[in-house]
Amino acid sequence: MEAVPHLSFNSTLGAAFLGHFATAILYGITSLQAFMYFKQYFRDPPLLRLLVLVLWILDTLHVAMITYAMYFYMVLNFADSLIVLRPVWSIWVMIMISNLSNTIVRGIFCHRLWRLSRKSWILPTFVAILSLYIIIDGFYFAVRGLHIDSYLEVHQFSWSLYVGFCFEVVADFVITVAQYLYLRRFRTGIRSTDSVVTVLMLYCVNTGLLTSVCALLCLVTYATLPDMFVYFAFYFVLSKLYVNSVLANLNARAIVVETMAPQVADRGPFGSGQNPLEKHRKQSTTVTSSSGAGPSSHDRAQQSSSVTLGGKEDLDPETPVSSASASDAVPIETSHEDMIHDAQLDYYGKRLATCSSDRTVRVFDVVDGETTKTGGQVLKGHTGPVWQVSWAHPKFGHILASCSYDGKVIIWKEQPAGWAKIKEHTLHKASVNSVSWAPHELGAILACASSDGTISVLTFKNDGQWGADVFEGHAIGCNAVSWAPAVQPGSLIAPQPTATIPGQVPAAPTGVKRFASAGCDNLVKIWGFRDDTQAWVEEEVLEGHTDWVRDVAWAPNIGLPRSYIATASQDKTVLIWTKDTPTSPWVKTALDPSSASVSPTSGAPAPAGKFPDVVWRVSWSLAGNILAVSCGDGKVTLWKENLKGAWECVSDMTS
Repeated sequence: MEAVPHLSFNSTLGAAFLGHFATAILYGITSLQAFMYFKQYFRDPPLLRLLVLVLWILDTLHVAMITYAMYFYMVLNFADSLIVLRPVWSIWVMIMISNLSNTIVRGIFCHRLWRLSRKSWILPTFVAILSLYIIIDGFYFAVRGLHIDSYLEVHQFSWSLYVGFCFEVVADFVITVAQYLYLRRFRTGIRSTDSVVTVLMLYCVNTGLLTSVCALLCLVTYATLPDMFVYFAFYFVLSKLYVNSVLANLNARAIVVETMAPQVADRGPFGSGQNPLEKHRKQSTTVTSSSGAGPSSHDRAQQSSSVTLGGKEDLDPETPVSSASASDAVPIETSHEDMIHDAQLDYYGKRLATCSSDRTVRVFDVVDGETTKTGGQVLKGHTGPVWQVSWAHPKFGHILASCSYDGKVIIWKEQPAGWAKIKEHTLHKASVNSVSWAPHELGAILACASSDGTISVLTFKNDGQWGADVFEGHAIGCNAVSWAPAVQPGSLIAPQPTATIPGQVPAAPTGVKRFASAGCDNLVKIWGFRDDTQAWVEEEVLEGHTDWVRDVAWAPNIGLPRSYIATASQDKTVLIWTKDTPTSPWVKTALDPSSASVSPTSGAPAPAGKFPDVVWRVSWSLAGNILAVSCGDGKVTLWKENLKGAWECVSDMTS
């Protein structure tokens, strides 16, 4: 018969009571975090919100089981000195609940690893296998415990406890280190962006290490103090740390956005939220008339509540590079209360639309290159920072689209009584980063790029309704979309393949529904619409960048002999992709700001220097022969292809 050890209420029930006290405090924090989550992130995917609800319910049951155990020992049997040796059923149920809750938390973090690793299955699968063993081992331990009469018998299957805790420490350590390394790759060298990455890294490390250390303490205290309940104190707390770690990471999105929203936004690796790195907007805005060859109206976003209207530049490629004169710029006070992220002139250059982190869109009338003094009209409807605006062709009326961090796309139309919402698109589960109207020949069609990895295409139908196609675009988020011209290059002047009756007007070239998207997977994808299946399909993938592709712009092909696409990337490069015929391969050329020109090559891009900072935006002139490049150093450069096929910087402007 096994000897009964000397029992001390101080080291048994006393230790368990302190653990219960800490558990109650952490449960209060869990409930507060859950309330904050459901209040702020009601647009998260239903599955994620359901998992958070399940975690809170399990956490409530967890603290209830511990409370009953303490009541059993300290109230119902307070006079029995040997009662501490007798297991109570609620302890074993608590272990099952704890293992189930911890497994759900690891599942959420596994999904996060999968997203951060660009859908690599290696580490998530490894952690999933460990988690599967841990929950099986935990249930085995609890079921065995239900059939014993004394805690002294636990040593018969204590191997299960040792192995389970060891695997738990390893799994948490792998999750923590992997998240740290994946997030570290997103450092750009830009102070504002890096500060966000650092905050996220600290959240991951701190929350991950807490659970690892607590699991390790459970293991050590059980191995060294098996006759005391010190290990119970740590085990009671362990489950609460898991739940609070995932809730802290989910709720941290709002904290980061509030402090850094003027500069960043993104989708969360959880698939719902918003990783604040994906939509870091630019730092200054220069707007030119849409008929000019200067930078597009959305080249840069501004760190103040004003934008600038700029004049045209002399773009003769034979003249030396010049800088834009500051006297040509006309500053415009927009009365935005936060950073401006985009500014767009309409087709005729008579209207200016701006959007800001203050969650509003403003529309101004432009007369003789200046806005009217009456002030702009304020469009309210978004609940998060508004990233981009886009004007529809005037044939459809005065229509403006806006996209926001709140996951919504709103289409506005000017009515006699003012601007009004005619469509609110809410099918995306995370920040919508870019909107682009198709060429007017194709109809009123709007493409939207979202941080949830999907692309949506809204089409206005003859019955007055809007149709929506949503499909997977890029693994860890889509940053930008740009439509191809409605007709192939040269089709307006090339002989038509079919003969026509004399005197009959030839049929217009068939419109081509095609656009390009830029993603956080370092890829640019070409999408086309198939009439037979009535679906969007991926036609081509352009690989050339080594970091997130921030922007893509498909050049208008008026008079151009080939197709041109420009892409801007986090890797500080701009690539020009050209395609001579519909069946030809895309040829890439890297712009080199350190040299006079760069010649295209069909293989790897020609050796070229990089831009001094991350390149955020590229935009073509209406004629498609001038490219504006917006860099993180506050400079906008204009590029033109000479007669030899080499790209030259013909002008630059400093904000």
